[in-house]
Amino acid sequence: MSIAGGAIAGLSSAGRGRGVMARAAVCVAARRWSCRHMRWLGMLTLTVAVLALSTPAPASAHFGTIPPGGALPSDCSSQVRPTPEVVSANNAYNQTRGRSKTLPWTSWAGFSRFRSAYQRVDGNFVGTTDEILQWASCKWGIDEDVTRARAVTESSWRQNFFGDAGHSVGILQVKCMVAGDPHAYTYPACAQSTAYNADYATMFIRACYDDLFEEANWFSSTDVPSNPGDVPNDRRLWECVGLWYSGSWRSGNSDYISSARNNYFNRSWEGYG
Repeated sequence: MSIAGGAIAGLSSAGRGRGVMARAAVCVAARRWSCRHMRWLGMLTLTVAVLALSTPAPASAHFGTIPPGGALPSDCSSQVRPTPEVVSANNAYNQTRGRSKTLPWTSWAGFSRFRSAYQRVDGNFVGTTDEILQWASCKWGIDEDVTRARAVTESSWRQNFFGDAGHSVGILQVKCMVAGDPHAYTYPACAQSTAYNADYATMFIRACYDDLFEEANWFSSTDVPSNPGDVPNDRRLWECVGLWYSGSWRSGNSDYISSARNNYFNRSWEGYG
């Protein structure tokens, strides 16, 4: 039973005989009111109570970066702000939900915290391209405009874009299309679902930001300070963006980071449509 349903049942059926007697007593006591007026007032009060229980949470004004190790939201779907679709070619991919997948034991062996984070990836959302990017940003606590800038840099806002000689695909270019690719375990959802593609690629940034790759002595992102309240100067966040491109910590990605930052500052996504 829903919360609202429970409230209605509790208010309307708790002691039916006592309820009738109580209404009669109130009608006698309230000389200026007829019983009909009292019943109307009771129904109005109940309606207001139900509306208060069923009103959805307001949409977020902006999804920002959550500090390293911070608690992540449990539900972001209701927080997404409606936005129009500007790339119609994305429509079919945007309406395809992903699902949770089991990470093969051979992938990320020794990285138990990353493996745990991956189990939270499901791509369980449908909407416009921008709404999906908002949702993924909210889910993983990464500034939404950074995610938008990545989508411009990676695919020009297109889920059907293939890069890296056909190895990478999607809105955020997950390298998953060929056996042996580093994220091959995400196929075929990486290609079929915009939400799954964005969910996984944004999880990867959060994993870096939270220093999950230190566990098996790959590298520690803590050698770069984080500043979640100041996106332009959040060095760790931008280095994690670069890691997604190069696969190396603070190496071989300076041009890519510069491109993503330019798209961030110029809000290049606003030029689509």
